[in-house]
Amino acid sequence: MKKILSLIIIAFSFTLISCTQDLPTTTLSPDSLAMAYLTTIECLYDSYTPDTNANEYLAFDFSDVQLDNLQELKDAVQVFCEQEGFTYMEASMDELIEMGYVSTYEMGDETAMATSFEDGVLFEITTVSQSSTTLVTEMSIWKGNLGAYGATFTAVFDNGNWTVTLDNLWIS
Repeated sequence: MKKILSLIIIAFSFTLISCTQDLPTTTLSPDSLAMAYLTTIECLYDSYTPDTNANEYLAFDFSDVQLDNLQELKDAVQVFCEQEGFTYMEASMDELIEMGYVSTYEMGDETAMATSFEDGVLFEITTVSQSSTTLVTEMSIWKGNLGAYGATFTAVFDNGNWTVTLDNLWIS
């Protein structure tokens, strides 16, 4: 019962969070969409509660990100990882499995199900919509089968800053 109550409190807290971040040193323009993505990624990172000391890697799947200057975002995320003391990786879940970073469980039909990323976490980012002042993404962070969560993140540029709000939070 305490565990369920804790999850409900955490979920409720996420619906009330609004993030404006002190971002890492970057050459990104403050009003760029790349900065909106970076602010949103940092918001998700800041909400990650498991023991980060046990992680060495922060892996990012940018395959569903729609951004003209994607390399600038990747470079800024790499700087963020370094400043936070993590090794940056760019990989999808399938690539992490193939490289041996994510362990799997073999199902009866000989398919593999990802079970855990012992030394890191995976950020999956999907662009939903964007304009010059608004970015909506579906983002999640995955540590393992029972260690994942995500939400719809909306970043709005106003008064020189990107402010991020969360909606539709899910936890596994």
